[in-house]
Amino acid sequence: MLQQLRIENFALIDKLDISFESGLCTITGETGAGKSILLGGLSLLLGNRADSTIIKSGENNCIVEGHFNIKAYKLPPFFEENDLDYDDITIVRRLVSSSGKSRAFINEIPVTLQTLRDFSLQLIDIHSQHENLSLANSIFQQKVVDAIAGNALLLDTAAAAYRSMLDAEKAYQRLKSESERAKEEEEYIRFQVEQLAAASLKLGELTELEAEIKQLTHAEEIKAALTSAENALDSESGEISGIPALTEADAYLKRVVEYLPALPELSERLYSCLIEVKDIAREITLLNDHQDINPERLITVQQRMDLLYTLMQKHKCKSEDQLIAIQSDLEQELLLILNSDEELKKSEDNLTEQELKFRAIALQLNKARNGIKEQIISKTEDMLKKLGIPNARLAIEIEANSAPTVTGSDKVTFLFSANMASPLLDMGRVASGGEMSRLMLALKAQMAKAIDLPTIVFDEIDAGISGEIAHKMGEIIAQMAQAMQVVNITHLPQIAAKGSQHLMVYKETLNGNTTTKIKRLDSEERVVEIAKMLSGQKLSEAAMQNARELLAQ
Repeated sequence: MLQQLRIENFALIDKLDISFESGLCTITGETGAGKSILLGGLSLLLGNRADSTIIKSGENNCIVEGHFNIKAYKLPPFFEENDLDYDDITIVRRLVSSSGKSRAFINEIPVTLQTLRDFSLQLIDIHSQHENLSLANSIFQQKVVDAIAGNALLLDTAAAAYRSMLDAEKAYQRLKSESERAKEEEEYIRFQVEQLAAASLKLGELTELEAEIKQLTHAEEIKAALTSAENALDSESGEISGIPALTEADAYLKRVVEYLPALPELSERLYSCLIEVKDIAREITLLNDHQDINPERLITVQQRMDLLYTLMQKHKCKSEDQLIAIQSDLEQELLLILNSDEELKKSEDNLTEQELKFRAIALQLNKARNGIKEQIISKTEDMLKKLGIPNARLAIEIEANSAPTVTGSDKVTFLFSANMASPLLDMGRVASGGEMSRLMLALKAQMAKAIDLPTIVFDEIDAGISGEIAHKMGEIIAQMAQAMQVVNITHLPQIAAKGSQHLMVYKETLNGNTTTKIKRLDSEERVVEIAKMLSGQKLSEAAMQNARELLAQ
Protein backbone atom coordinates (compact mmCIF):
# COMPACT_ATOMS: atom_id res chain seq x y z
CA MET A 1 0.00 0.00 0.00
CA LEU A 2 0.99 3.62 -0.46
CA GLN A 3 2.31 4.97 2.84
CA GLN A 4 3.78 8.30 1.86
CA LEU A 5 3.79 10.60 -1.15
CA ARG A 6 6.28 13.45 -1.50
CA ILE A 7 5.97 15.97 -4.34
CA GLU A 8 8.29 18.91 -5.00
CA ASN A 9 8.11 21.62 -7.68
CA PHE A 10 5.29 19.98 -9.62
CA ALA A 11 2.90 22.41 -11.36
CA LEU A 12 1.51 24.62 -8.52
CA ILE A 13 3.01 22.45 -5.78
CA ASP A 14 6.05 23.76 -3.89
CA LYS A 15 6.36 20.85 -1.54
CA LEU A 16 3.85 18.29 -0.30
CA ASP A 17 4.51 15.44 2.09
CA ILE A 18 1.43 13.28 2.55
CA SER A 19 1.05 10.22 4.76
CA PHE A 20 -1.57 7.65 3.81
CA GLU A 21 -3.22 5.02 5.96
CA SER A 22 -4.82 1.72 5.08
CA GLY A 23 -8.54 1.68 4.34
CA LEU A 24 -10.38 4.51 2.62
CA CYS A 25 -8.74 7.91 2.20
CA THR A 26 -11.03 10.57 0.76
CA ILE A 27 -9.64 13.70 -0.87
CA THR A 28 -11.82 16.77 -1.34
CA GLY A 29 -11.32 20.37 -2.35
CA GLU A 30 -12.86 23.13 -4.39
CA THR A 31 -12.83 22.92 -8.16
CA GLY A 32 -9.45 24.14 -9.39
CA ALA A 33 -7.76 23.63 -6.04
CA GLY A 34 -5.35 21.14 -7.55
CA LYS A 35 -6.78 17.67 -6.94
CA SER A 36 -5.92 16.69 -10.53
CA ILE A 37 -2.39 18.04 -10.03
CA LEU A 38 -1.99 15.68 -7.09
CA LEU A 39 -3.13 12.82 -9.29
CA GLY A 40 -0.75 13.90 -12.05
CA GLY A 41 2.17 13.71 -9.65
CA LEU A 42 1.14 10.23 -8.55
CA SER A 43 0.83 9.11 -12.18
CA LEU A 44 4.54 9.86 -12.68
CA LEU A 45 5.27 6.99 -10.30
CA LEU A 46 3.34 4.73 -12.67
CA GLY A 47 5.77 5.55 -15.47
CA ASN A 48 3.65 8.08 -17.34
CA ARG A 49 5.63 10.27 -19.69
CA ALA A 50 6.51 13.78 -18.60
CA ASP A 51 8.21 16.90 -19.94
CA SER A 52 9.60 20.12 -18.52
CA THR A 53 6.19 21.88 -18.63
CA ILE A 54 5.15 20.09 -15.43
CA ILE A 55 7.96 21.76 -13.46
CA LYS A 56 6.92 24.65 -11.24
CA SER A 57 7.86 27.99 -12.77
CA GLY A 58 11.35 29.11 -11.79
CA GLU A 59 12.54 25.66 -10.66
CA ASN A 60 15.08 23.36 -12.32
CA ASN A 61 13.44 20.01 -11.64
CA CYS A 62 10.56 18.28 -9.95
CA ILE A 63 10.57 15.19 -7.75
CA VAL A 64 7.81 12.72 -6.97
CA GLU A 65 8.54 10.02 -4.41
CA GLY A 66 6.30 7.26 -3.10
CA HIS A 67 6.88 4.93 -0.15
CA PHE A 68 5.10 1.58 -0.55
CA ASN A 69 4.66 -1.18 2.01
CA ILE A 70 4.92 -4.33 -0.11
CA LYS A 71 5.52 -6.91 2.61
CA ALA A 72 2.18 -8.65 2.07
CA TYR A 73 2.65 -9.05 -1.68
CA LYS A 74 4.65 -11.60 -3.66
CA LEU A 75 7.10 -9.18 -5.24
CA PRO A 76 10.62 -10.49 -4.37
CA PRO A 77 10.86 -12.36 -7.73
CA PHE A 78 10.41 -9.03 -9.55
CA PHE A 79 13.34 -7.56 -7.63
CA GLU A 80 15.52 -10.60 -8.42
CA GLU A 81 14.66 -10.53 -12.13
CA ASN A 82 15.54 -6.83 -12.37
CA ASP A 83 18.63 -6.85 -10.10
CA LEU A 84 16.97 -4.58 -7.53
CA ASP A 85 17.41 -4.45 -3.76
CA TYR A 86 14.28 -5.68 -2.00
CA ASP A 87 12.86 -3.88 1.01
CA ASP A 88 9.46 -4.27 2.67
CA ILE A 89 9.18 -0.48 2.49
CA THR A 90 10.16 0.26 -1.09
CA ILE A 91 10.83 3.80 -2.27
CA VAL A 92 9.96 4.74 -5.84
CA ARG A 93 11.23 8.10 -7.09
CA ARG A 94 10.85 10.02 -10.32
CA LEU A 95 12.89 13.11 -11.21
CA VAL A 96 12.16 15.35 -14.21
CA SER A 97 14.67 18.06 -15.16
CA SER A 98 14.08 21.37 -16.93
CA SER A 99 15.70 19.87 -20.03
CA GLY A 100 12.82 17.41 -20.21
CA LYS A 101 14.95 14.43 -19.23
CA SER A 102 13.48 12.02 -16.74
CA ARG A 103 15.05 9.53 -14.35
CA ALA A 104 13.40 6.81 -12.28
CA PHE A 105 14.64 4.93 -9.23
CA ILE A 106 13.48 1.96 -7.18
CA ASN A 107 15.22 1.80 -3.81
CA GLU A 108 17.87 4.23 -5.12
CA ILE A 109 18.70 2.02 -8.12
CA PRO A 110 18.14 3.65 -11.56
CA VAL A 111 15.52 1.84 -13.66
CA THR A 112 13.92 2.32 -17.07
CA LEU A 113 10.43 3.74 -17.40
CA GLN A 114 9.22 0.34 -18.57
CA THR A 115 10.59 -1.32 -15.42
CA LEU A 116 8.95 1.41 -13.35
CA ARG A 117 5.63 0.77 -15.12
CA ASP A 118 5.89 -2.99 -14.67
CA PHE A 119 6.51 -2.53 -10.95
CA SER A 120 4.04 0.24 -10.17
CA LEU A 121 1.17 -1.42 -12.00
CA GLN A 122 1.44 -4.24 -9.47
CA LEU A 123 0.96 -1.71 -6.66
CA ILE A 124 -1.58 0.87 -7.72
CA ASP A 125 -4.34 1.51 -10.25
CA ILE A 126 -5.54 5.02 -11.02
CA HIS A 127 -9.07 5.45 -12.31
CA SER A 128 -9.15 8.82 -14.03
CA GLN A 129 -12.22 10.97 -14.67
CA HIS A 130 -12.15 10.04 -18.36
CA GLU A 131 -11.74 6.29 -17.90
CA ASN A 132 -15.51 5.81 -17.75
CA LEU A 133 -15.52 6.50 -21.49
CA SER A 134 -13.20 3.54 -22.07
CA LEU A 135 -15.88 1.22 -20.73
CA ALA A 136 -17.48 1.41 -24.18
CA ASN A 137 -14.27 0.13 -25.75
CA SER A 138 -14.12 -3.58 -26.61
CA ILE A 139 -10.42 -3.83 -25.72
CA PHE A 140 -11.06 -2.39 -22.24
CA GLN A 141 -14.03 -4.72 -21.80
CA GLN A 142 -11.78 -7.68 -22.57
CA LYS A 143 -9.24 -6.42 -20.02
CA VAL A 144 -12.02 -6.33 -17.41
CA VAL A 145 -12.99 -9.94 -18.11
CA ASP A 146 -9.36 -11.11 -18.11
CA ALA A 147 -8.57 -9.32 -14.85
CA ILE A 148 -11.55 -10.83 -13.04
CA ALA A 149 -10.86 -14.27 -14.57
CA GLY A 150 -7.23 -14.12 -13.40
CA ASN A 151 -5.91 -14.65 -16.91
CA ALA A 152 -2.56 -12.90 -16.42
CA LEU A 153 -0.40 -16.01 -16.92
CA LEU A 154 -2.50 -17.22 -19.85
CA LEU A 155 -2.19 -13.78 -21.45
CA ASP A 156 1.60 -13.88 -21.08
CA THR A 157 1.62 -17.32 -22.71
CA ALA A 158 -0.70 -16.12 -25.48
CA ALA A 159 1.50 -13.09 -26.15
CA ALA A 160 4.59 -15.30 -26.44
CA ALA A 161 2.75 -17.77 -28.70
CA TYR A 162 1.45 -14.90 -30.85
CA ARG A 163 4.96 -13.49 -31.30
CA SER A 164 6.30 -16.96 -32.17
CA MET A 165 3.51 -17.38 -34.72
CA LEU A 166 4.30 -14.00 -36.30
CA ASP A 167 8.00 -14.86 -36.44
CA ALA A 168 7.19 -18.21 -38.08
CA GLU A 169 4.89 -16.46 -40.57
CA LYS A 170 7.62 -13.95 -41.47
CA ALA A 171 10.20 -16.73 -41.86
CA TYR A 172 7.85 -18.74 -44.08
CA GLN A 173 6.97 -15.78 -46.29
CA ARG A 174 10.66 -14.87 -46.61
CA LEU A 175 11.60 -18.42 -47.63
CA LYS A 176 8.65 -18.61 -49.98
CA SER A 177 9.65 -15.38 -51.68
CA GLU A 178 13.29 -16.46 -51.90
CA SER A 179 12.25 -19.86 -53.26
CA GLU A 180 10.03 -18.32 -55.94
CA ARG A 181 12.77 -15.91 -56.94
CA ALA A 182 15.34 -18.71 -56.95
CA LYS A 183 13.13 -20.94 -59.10
CA GLU A 184 13.05 -18.18 -61.69
CA GLU A 185 16.86 -18.06 -61.68
CA GLU A 186 17.42 -21.82 -61.48
CA GLU A 187 17.84 -22.39 -65.24
CA TYR A 188 20.47 -19.67 -65.60
CA ILE A 189 22.36 -20.76 -62.46
CA ARG A 190 22.31 -24.37 -63.69
CA PHE A 191 23.72 -23.23 -67.06
CA GLN A 192 26.55 -21.38 -65.31
CA VAL A 193 27.35 -24.36 -63.08
CA GLU A 194 27.43 -26.72 -66.07
CA GLN A 195 29.56 -24.28 -68.09
CA LEU A 196 32.13 -23.99 -65.31
CA ALA A 197 32.06 -27.74 -64.65
CA ALA A 198 32.71 -28.40 -68.35
CA ALA A 199 35.71 -26.08 -68.19
CA SER A 200 37.38 -28.44 -65.65
CA LEU A 201 39.03 -25.58 -63.79
CA LYS A 202 42.18 -26.22 -61.79
CA LEU A 203 44.45 -24.01 -59.71
CA GLY A 204 47.57 -22.63 -61.46
CA GLU A 205 46.45 -23.68 -64.93
CA LEU A 206 46.63 -20.18 -66.36
CA THR A 207 50.31 -19.86 -65.47
CA GLU A 208 51.04 -23.23 -67.06
CA LEU A 209 49.18 -22.30 -70.24
CA GLU A 210 51.00 -19.00 -70.57
CA ALA A 211 54.36 -20.81 -70.28
CA GLU A 212 53.33 -23.41 -72.87
CA ILE A 213 52.18 -20.76 -75.33
CA LYS A 214 55.51 -19.01 -75.00
CA GLN A 215 57.27 -22.31 -75.74
CA LEU A 216 55.04 -23.23 -78.69
CA THR A 217 55.28 -19.76 -80.21
CA HIS A 218 59.12 -19.99 -80.26
CA ALA A 219 59.31 -23.70 -81.11
CA GLU A 220 61.40 -23.31 -84.30
CA GLU A 221 63.83 -20.95 -82.62
CA ILE A 222 64.20 -23.31 -79.66
CA LYS A 223 64.74 -26.32 -81.98
CA ALA A 224 67.49 -24.56 -83.92
CA ALA A 225 69.26 -23.40 -80.78
CA LEU A 226 69.20 -26.87 -79.21
CA THR A 227 70.53 -28.47 -82.42
CA SER A 228 73.37 -25.97 -82.68
CA ALA A 229 74.29 -26.46 -79.05
CA GLU A 230 74.20 -30.22 -79.48
CA ASN A 231 76.53 -30.02 -82.50
CA ALA A 232 78.87 -27.64 -80.75
CA LEU A 233 79.31 -30.02 -77.87
CA ASP A 234 79.56 -33.35 -79.72
CA SER A 235 79.84 -33.07 -83.50
CA GLU A 236 80.57 -36.08 -85.73
CA SER A 237 81.44 -33.88 -88.71
CA GLY A 238 85.12 -33.74 -87.83
CA GLU A 239 84.93 -30.15 -86.79
CA ILE A 240 86.29 -29.10 -83.41
CA SER A 241 83.60 -29.56 -80.73
CA GLY A 242 83.44 -29.54 -76.99
CA ILE A 243 83.43 -33.19 -75.92
CA PRO A 244 86.06 -34.56 -78.36
CA ALA A 245 88.37 -31.67 -77.55
CA LEU A 246 88.01 -32.20 -73.81
CA THR A 247 88.48 -35.98 -74.24
CA GLU A 248 91.67 -35.49 -76.23
CA ALA A 249 93.03 -32.97 -73.71
CA ASP A 250 92.23 -35.32 -70.86
CA ALA A 251 94.17 -38.17 -72.57
CA TYR A 252 97.25 -35.96 -73.07
CA LEU A 253 97.39 -34.99 -69.40
CA LYS A 254 96.93 -38.53 -68.15
CA ARG A 255 100.10 -39.63 -70.02
CA VAL A 256 102.35 -37.33 -68.06
CA VAL A 257 100.43 -36.79 -64.84
CA GLU A 258 102.97 -38.66 -62.73
CA TYR A 259 105.84 -36.47 -63.81
CA LEU A 260 104.57 -33.05 -62.76
CA PRO A 261 103.04 -32.42 -59.28
CA ALA A 262 100.53 -29.81 -60.51
CA LEU A 263 99.09 -32.06 -63.22
CA PRO A 264 96.97 -34.46 -61.09
CA GLU A 265 94.75 -31.62 -59.87
CA LEU A 266 94.42 -30.13 -63.34
CA SER A 267 93.70 -33.55 -64.82
CA GLU A 268 91.01 -34.17 -62.22
CA ARG A 269 89.39 -30.78 -62.87
CA LEU A 270 89.47 -31.36 -66.61
CA TYR A 271 87.86 -34.77 -66.19
CA SER A 272 85.10 -33.25 -64.08
CA CYS A 273 84.41 -30.71 -66.81
CA LEU A 274 84.27 -33.49 -69.36
CA ILE A 275 81.71 -35.44 -67.30
CA GLU A 276 79.58 -32.26 -66.77
CA VAL A 277 79.68 -31.33 -70.48
CA LYS A 278 78.69 -34.88 -71.48
CA ASP A 279 75.76 -34.68 -69.04
CA ILE A 280 74.70 -31.31 -70.44
CA ALA A 281 74.97 -32.68 -73.98
CA ARG A 282 72.73 -35.62 -73.12
CA GLU A 283 70.07 -33.31 -71.64
CA ILE A 284 70.21 -31.02 -74.67
CA THR A 285 69.81 -34.04 -76.94
CA LEU A 286 66.87 -35.27 -74.87
CA LEU A 287 65.21 -31.85 -75.00
CA ASN A 288 65.83 -31.60 -78.72
CA ASP A 289 64.34 -35.03 -79.34
CA HIS A 290 61.13 -33.99 -77.55
CA GLN A 291 60.95 -30.52 -79.02
CA ASP A 292 58.27 -30.54 -81.70
CA ILE A 293 56.93 -27.75 -83.84
CA ASN A 294 53.17 -28.27 -83.24
CA PRO A 295 50.90 -25.50 -84.55
CA GLU A 296 47.79 -27.58 -83.74
CA ARG A 297 48.76 -27.70 -80.06
CA LEU A 298 49.38 -23.96 -80.08
CA ILE A 299 45.84 -23.40 -81.36
CA THR A 300 44.44 -25.73 -78.69
CA VAL A 301 46.29 -23.95 -75.86
CA GLN A 302 45.28 -20.52 -77.13
CA GLN A 303 41.64 -21.63 -77.27
CA ARG A 304 41.89 -22.91 -73.70
CA MET A 305 43.30 -19.59 -72.52
CA ASP A 306 40.61 -17.70 -74.41
CA LEU A 307 37.96 -19.81 -72.64
CA LEU A 308 39.43 -19.10 -69.20
CA TYR A 309 39.71 -15.37 -69.84
CA THR A 310 36.16 -15.27 -71.21
CA LEU A 311 34.82 -17.00 -68.08
CA MET A 312 36.83 -14.69 -65.83
CA GLN A 313 35.50 -11.63 -67.64
CA LYS A 314 31.94 -12.97 -67.48
CA HIS A 315 32.12 -13.55 -63.74
CA LYS A 316 34.13 -10.37 -63.09
CA CYS A 317 37.16 -12.02 -61.49
CA LYS A 318 40.91 -11.70 -61.97
CA SER A 319 42.21 -15.23 -61.41
CA GLU A 320 41.24 -18.84 -61.79
CA ASP A 321 41.26 -19.04 -57.96
CA GLN A 322 38.36 -16.57 -57.84
CA LEU A 323 36.65 -18.37 -60.71
CA ILE A 324 36.83 -21.69 -58.84
CA ALA A 325 35.39 -19.97 -55.74
CA ILE A 326 32.50 -18.60 -57.83
CA GLN A 327 31.90 -22.08 -59.22
CA SER A 328 31.65 -23.42 -55.66
CA ASP A 329 29.21 -20.64 -54.68
CA LEU A 330 27.02 -21.28 -57.71
CA GLU A 331 26.99 -25.02 -57.00
CA GLN A 332 25.92 -24.28 -53.41
CA GLU A 333 23.25 -21.86 -54.63
CA LEU A 334 21.91 -24.46 -57.04
CA LEU A 335 21.87 -27.03 -54.23
CA LEU A 336 19.88 -24.65 -52.04
CA ILE A 337 17.41 -24.11 -54.86
CA LEU A 338 17.04 -27.85 -55.32
CA ASN A 339 16.51 -28.22 -51.54
CA SER A 340 14.30 -25.13 -51.21
CA ASP A 341 11.09 -27.12 -51.42
CA GLU A 342 12.21 -29.20 -48.45
CA GLU A 343 13.22 -26.10 -46.44
CA LEU A 344 9.97 -24.39 -47.36
CA LYS A 345 8.02 -27.45 -46.21
CA LYS A 346 9.89 -27.41 -42.87
CA SER A 347 9.10 -23.70 -42.46
CA GLU A 348 5.45 -24.29 -43.34
CA ASP A 349 5.27 -27.15 -40.82
CA ASN A 350 6.78 -24.89 -38.15
CA LEU A 351 4.23 -22.18 -38.95
CA THR A 352 1.42 -24.72 -38.65
CA GLU A 353 2.83 -25.88 -35.31
CA GLN A 354 3.03 -22.31 -33.96
CA GLU A 355 -0.51 -21.59 -35.18
CA LEU A 356 -1.79 -24.70 -33.39
CA LYS A 357 -0.01 -23.67 -30.18
CA PHE A 358 -1.52 -20.19 -30.39
CA ARG A 359 -4.99 -21.57 -31.10
CA ALA A 360 -4.70 -23.89 -28.10
CA ILE A 361 -3.85 -20.96 -25.82
CA ALA A 362 -6.56 -18.83 -27.46
CA LEU A 363 -9.06 -21.63 -26.78
CA GLN A 364 -8.02 -21.74 -23.10
CA LEU A 365 -8.55 -17.98 -22.88
CA ASN A 366 -11.93 -18.32 -24.56
CA LYS A 367 -12.99 -20.99 -22.05
CA ALA A 368 -11.72 -18.90 -19.12
CA ARG A 369 -13.59 -15.83 -20.36
CA ASN A 370 -16.80 -17.72 -20.98
CA GLY A 371 -16.39 -19.42 -17.62
CA ILE A 372 -16.31 -16.13 -15.69
CA LYS A 373 -18.76 -13.99 -17.66
CA GLU A 374 -21.92 -15.17 -15.85
CA GLN A 375 -20.29 -14.40 -12.50
CA ILE A 376 -19.34 -10.92 -13.73
CA ILE A 377 -22.89 -10.35 -14.99
CA SER A 378 -24.47 -11.53 -11.74
CA LYS A 379 -22.21 -9.54 -9.42
CA THR A 380 -22.42 -6.42 -11.58
CA GLU A 381 -26.22 -6.52 -11.76
CA ASP A 382 -26.44 -7.07 -7.99
CA MET A 383 -24.16 -4.11 -7.34
CA LEU A 384 -26.07 -1.92 -9.81
CA LYS A 385 -29.29 -2.70 -7.94
CA LYS A 386 -27.67 -1.37 -4.77
CA LEU A 387 -26.58 1.67 -6.76
CA GLY A 388 -30.10 2.54 -7.89
CA ILE A 389 -30.45 0.67 -11.18
CA PRO A 390 -32.78 -2.17 -10.10
CA ASN A 391 -33.62 -3.36 -13.60
CA ALA A 392 -30.09 -3.19 -15.00
CA ARG A 393 -29.19 -5.97 -17.40
CA LEU A 394 -25.69 -6.79 -18.57
CA ALA A 395 -24.68 -9.28 -21.23
CA ILE A 396 -21.18 -10.22 -22.29
CA GLU A 397 -20.72 -11.54 -25.81
CA ILE A 398 -17.47 -13.35 -26.54
CA GLU A 399 -16.94 -13.86 -30.25
CA ALA A 400 -14.36 -16.59 -30.85
CA ASN A 401 -12.22 -17.13 -33.94
CA SER A 402 -11.83 -13.45 -34.73
CA ALA A 403 -8.49 -12.19 -36.05
CA PRO A 404 -5.57 -13.39 -33.89
CA THR A 405 -4.12 -10.76 -31.56
CA VAL A 406 -1.64 -10.70 -28.72
CA THR A 407 -4.55 -11.44 -26.35
CA GLY A 408 -6.01 -14.39 -28.24
CA SER A 409 -8.75 -14.66 -30.83
CA ASP A 410 -11.77 -13.31 -28.97
CA LYS A 411 -13.74 -10.12 -29.35
CA VAL A 412 -15.49 -9.14 -26.11
CA THR A 413 -18.54 -6.90 -26.23
CA PHE A 414 -20.54 -5.61 -23.24
CA LEU A 415 -24.26 -5.07 -23.88
CA PHE A 416 -26.31 -3.06 -21.41
CA SER A 417 -29.82 -1.96 -20.66
CA ALA A 418 -30.88 0.13 -17.67
CA ASN A 419 -34.50 -1.05 -17.76
CA MET A 420 -36.52 -4.10 -18.72
CA ALA A 421 -38.26 -2.47 -21.67
CA SER A 422 -35.12 -1.48 -23.55
CA PRO A 423 -33.12 -3.98 -25.61
CA LEU A 424 -29.54 -4.86 -24.78
CA LEU A 425 -27.24 -2.68 -26.88
CA ASP A 426 -23.56 -1.73 -27.00
CA MET A 427 -22.72 -0.04 -23.72
CA GLY A 428 -21.45 3.14 -25.36
CA ARG A 429 -24.81 3.70 -27.07
CA VAL A 430 -27.16 3.32 -24.11
CA ALA A 431 -25.41 4.01 -20.78
CA SER A 432 -25.60 7.55 -19.39
CA GLY A 433 -22.72 9.24 -17.57
CA GLY A 434 -24.09 8.32 -14.15
CA GLU A 435 -24.73 4.75 -15.25
CA MET A 436 -21.20 4.53 -16.63
CA SER A 437 -19.81 5.65 -13.26
CA ARG A 438 -21.78 3.00 -11.40
CA LEU A 439 -20.88 0.31 -13.94
CA MET A 440 -17.22 1.20 -13.69
CA LEU A 441 -17.28 1.02 -9.89
CA ALA A 442 -19.00 -2.36 -9.97
CA LEU A 443 -16.40 -3.74 -12.37
CA LYS A 444 -13.40 -2.08 -10.69
CA ALA A 445 -14.45 -3.58 -7.37
CA GLN A 446 -14.40 -7.06 -8.90
CA MET A 447 -11.12 -6.44 -10.74
CA ALA A 448 -9.29 -5.13 -7.70
CA LYS A 449 -10.38 -8.09 -5.59
CA ALA A 450 -9.43 -10.62 -8.29
CA ILE A 451 -5.90 -9.33 -8.88
CA ASP A 452 -5.23 -8.56 -5.18
CA LEU A 453 -4.26 -4.98 -5.99
CA PRO A 454 -2.76 -3.12 -2.97
CA THR A 455 -4.08 0.35 -3.85
CA ILE A 456 -6.71 1.81 -6.13
CA VAL A 457 -7.23 5.53 -6.75
CA PHE A 458 -10.62 6.83 -7.89
CA ASP A 459 -10.69 10.28 -9.45
CA GLU A 460 -14.33 11.36 -9.19
CA ILE A 461 -15.74 7.97 -10.15
CA ASP A 462 -18.95 9.37 -8.66
CA ALA A 463 -19.46 11.78 -11.56
CA GLY A 464 -23.12 12.06 -12.57
CA ILE A 465 -24.66 10.73 -9.36
CA SER A 466 -26.01 12.27 -6.14
CA GLY A 467 -28.30 11.71 -3.18
CA GLU A 468 -29.01 8.19 -1.98
CA ILE A 469 -27.08 6.66 -4.90
CA ALA A 470 -23.99 8.55 -3.77
CA HIS A 471 -24.51 7.11 -0.28
CA LYS A 472 -24.74 3.58 -1.71
CA MET A 473 -21.64 4.13 -3.83
CA GLY A 474 -19.80 5.32 -0.75
CA GLU A 475 -20.77 2.13 1.07
CA ILE A 476 -19.42 -0.02 -1.76
CA ILE A 477 -16.17 1.94 -1.88
CA ALA A 478 -15.84 1.64 1.89
CA GLN A 479 -16.45 -2.10 1.61
CA MET A 480 -13.67 -2.32 -1.00
CA ALA A 481 -11.38 -0.48 1.42
CA GLN A 482 -11.71 -3.30 3.95
CA ALA A 483 -9.61 -5.51 1.67
CA MET A 484 -7.35 -2.92 0.08
CA GLN A 485 -6.28 0.70 0.25
CA VAL A 486 -8.63 3.05 -1.60
CA VAL A 487 -7.83 6.70 -2.30
CA ASN A 488 -10.96 8.47 -3.51
CA ILE A 489 -11.01 12.00 -4.94
CA THR A 490 -14.64 13.07 -4.66
CA HIS A 491 -16.96 16.05 -4.84
CA LEU A 492 -19.79 14.28 -3.00
CA PRO A 493 -20.21 14.69 0.77
CA GLN A 494 -21.89 11.28 1.09
CA ILE A 495 -18.70 9.60 -0.17
CA ALA A 496 -16.25 11.95 1.56
CA ALA A 497 -17.85 11.05 4.88
CA LYS A 498 -17.03 7.35 4.43
CA GLY A 499 -13.28 7.82 4.66
CA SER A 500 -11.20 6.76 7.63
CA GLN A 501 -8.77 9.48 6.54
CA HIS A 502 -9.79 12.79 4.99
CA LEU A 503 -7.39 15.06 3.09
CA MET A 504 -8.34 18.49 1.77
CA VAL A 505 -6.62 20.13 -1.19
CA TYR A 506 -6.65 23.93 -1.31
CA LYS A 507 -4.84 26.86 -2.91
CA GLU A 508 -2.85 29.44 -1.02
CA THR A 509 -1.69 32.76 -2.45
CA LEU A 510 1.21 34.57 -0.81
CA ASN A 511 2.93 37.61 -2.33
CA GLY A 512 1.24 36.90 -5.65
CA ASN A 513 2.49 33.30 -5.70
CA THR A 514 -0.28 30.68 -5.78
CA THR A 515 0.52 27.18 -4.57
CA THR A 516 -1.44 23.99 -4.02
CA LYS A 517 -1.52 22.68 -0.46
CA ILE A 518 -3.00 19.64 1.23
CA LYS A 519 -3.85 18.99 4.85
CA ARG A 520 -5.27 16.18 6.90
CA LEU A 521 -8.54 17.14 8.52
CA ASP A 522 -9.31 16.37 12.14
CA SER A 523 -12.80 15.37 13.20
CA GLU A 524 -14.13 18.92 13.58
CA GLU A 525 -12.51 20.12 10.36
CA ARG A 526 -14.17 17.21 8.57
CA VAL A 527 -17.56 18.35 9.82
CA VAL A 528 -16.92 21.84 8.43
CA GLU A 529 -15.62 20.55 5.08
CA ILE A 530 -18.54 18.19 4.54
CA ALA A 531 -21.00 20.89 5.60
CA LYS A 532 -19.51 23.19 2.96
CA MET A 533 -19.90 20.41 0.39
CA LEU A 534 -23.55 20.12 1.41
CA SER A 535 -24.49 23.80 1.42
CA GLY A 536 -21.67 25.84 -0.09
CA GLN A 537 -19.34 28.25 1.66
CA LYS A 538 -22.13 29.71 3.79
CA LEU A 539 -22.41 27.34 6.70
CA SER A 540 -25.65 26.76 8.54
CA GLU A 541 -26.37 24.80 11.67
CA ALA A 542 -28.52 22.47 9.59
CA ALA A 543 -25.61 21.76 7.25
CA MET A 544 -23.30 21.16 10.20
CA GLN A 545 -25.83 18.76 11.71
CA ASN A 546 -26.24 16.94 8.40
CA ALA A 547 -22.46 16.64 8.14
CA ARG A 548 -22.25 15.13 11.63
CA GLU A 549 -24.97 12.65 10.72
CA LEU A 550 -23.15 11.62 7.54
CA LEU A 551 -19.94 11.08 9.46
CA ALA A 552 -21.75 9.05 12.10
CA GLN A 553 -23.29 6.63 9.60
